[in-house]
Amino acid sequence: MTVPLLLGWSYQDGSFKRGRYDDQGLASVPAHSAGRYSKTPPDYVDRFYSLLHCWQSETFYISSTPELIRHPAFQAIVQMGEPVIPLLLREIRQEPSMLTLALNLITGETPYSSDDRGNVKAMADAWISWAERKRAHAISESD
Repeated sequence: MTVPLLLGWSYQDGSFKRGRYDDQGLASVPAHSAGRYSKTPPDYVDRFYSLLHCWQSETFYISSTPELIRHPAFQAIVQMGEPVIPLLLREIRQEPSMLTLALNLITGETPYSSDDRGNVKAMADAWISWAERKRAHAISESD
């Protein structure tokens, strides 16, 4: 059993451990690593938003879908893979955009009909529904 105490410390299996918490529980950090930087999972969030702002600022005048997809920042977002899916969903929920195409490329799925292609709002709504179905399925499996 892990009992969180103070930031960076926990009591686990009868001893104190230094560590950080993530969605999979305690990830131990060796004492000798104190004071040294090592890449952490939240770094991908900063990278995602940096790439997103680059893509948005450099493509706001482009209407060609193939050009939007070929942009290096868009390609880098896609290469980040599954960890950025929640970030993409948050973005398209707030403002529907062609980021839906990144979701297609990352997941290999297309949750909208061919009639909705090009209708950014319908594509975004379909992706949001897709995410809600996936979440409901994951919750029902854990019960």
